[in-house]
Amino acid sequence: MHDTPRDTWADWANIRCPVMVIRGADSTLLDAETLPRMKEKQPHLVTLNVPNCGHAPMLDRPEQVMPVQHFLNRPAALHSTPRNQSKSPPAGSIGFSG
Repeated sequence: MHDTPRDTWADWANIRCPVMVIRGADSTLLDAETLPRMKEKQPHLVTLNVPNCGHAPMLDRPEQVMPVQHFLNRPAALHSTPRNQSKSPPAGSIGFSG
């Protein structure tokens, strides 16, 4: 472990691969208010907000799994979209945004 504090926002901004955040709507570890800042640093961030769930969604229902499958199966061209453009996959029924 490092004793020096780490700038995790700088680390987050430097990620250059497709990112999906899956958040339980009742999570006490990842505030809903944090997601806009995450999106600001990663404009193509895809989010899945799972209702009636704490921090660790089980993803055991089709309406939870289908947005993840869609994200993982997107054509490579969508993954390499320049940061100043936006390509959003279709929204799912449980708080899916891309």
